[in-house]
Amino acid sequence: MRPTDGDRSEYFRGLFRSGCAEVESGRIAVRDASPPALRIALTLIYAGRLEEAATSPFPPSPFAEALKAFGPVPGPAPSLSPVLPAADLMGALSLCRMFLLPAGAQLCRDAVLRRLSPATVIDTLIWADANADDALRGAALAYALSNFSAIRESHPAALETLAAAPRDLMLEVLRGLNLK
Repeated sequence: MRPTDGDRSEYFRGLFRSGCAEVESGRIAVRDASPPALRIALTLIYAGRLEEAATSPFPPSPFAEALKAFGPVPGPAPSLSPVLPAADLMGALSLCRMFLLPAGAQLCRDAVLRRLSPATVIDTLIWADANADDALRGAALAYALSNFSAIRESHPAALETLAAAPRDLMLEVLRGLNLK
């Protein structure tokens, strides 16, 4: 990354101004991030947009060469799916929050919300609760309550996942169902 590339991120703007060892070495370690989530976050930093198509290992942008410096993404070849997986978007959302990139976080959050379905909503709700993302949590909870019958019928394993979630979250869902 170069200083102008981090202009969208307060985190990187501060990092570049600090003159720390990472800036001097040209390497910034990002731990606990999946390669797809990091790729999405870097695209948001470099290009300021979310690439919905996951058709290449590196998003099309004028900065594609710079992204290649992060090396090949391990695992299977990228999907030709027209949408990025919600799990990768939630990982990118975490990175955007860490990198102080609120516009990027909102783009990821909006994309996750567009993917809510009976199959994904419980995992999204649990993730949002664990990561204190109140906006995503509220929308996922409302969706889960409105579509609880569909979740129960088509994705009963999701309810087992919810039962293993923090007690307060499970109780909130039960209270919400009782109010309906």
